Amino acid sequence: MGVLLPRAKTVLACLGGEVGGLAQLRRRLHALKLLERLLLHGSKPGNALARVGEADPRIVAVDGDTKNSTFSDRFAKKFPARFTECFIAEQNMVGVATGLGARGKVPFASTFACFLARG
Repeated sequence: MGVLLPRAKTVLACLGGEVGGLAQLRRRLHALKLLERLLLHGSKPGNALARVGEADPRIVAVDGDTKNSTFSDRFAKKFPARFTECFIAEQNMVGVATGLGARGKVPFASTFACFLARG
C-alpha cells in the first residue's frame, strides 16, 4: 500500500480531483469496471449505462435520436437532467460530448456508426 497510495494520489490529481479524494477515485474506477463487466457479459449498452450512472454523478449521455435502439432511453428515464437528445445532428452530438467532457463530465454518446461517419 505504501507505493500504491502516492500513485493513486498522482492519478487523482491528473484527473482534476483533490489529492484527499481517494474515495471518489475508487468510486469512479468501480463505475468503469462495472460498465466494462456489464458490456462484456452482453448487457444492452443503455442498461449498463443506467447502472453505471448510479455510481458516478458525472456520467452524462447524449444521443443521436436512436435512444430506443441503443437503449439509452433507460438512462434518460433514470437521469433526465443528465441526458441530452441531439436528434439527427450526430456531428454536433460529438461536439456536445466534447464540451461536456471539457467541463468535467464523463459523456457517453450513442448513435449508429453509419450516421456518425456520413460526410
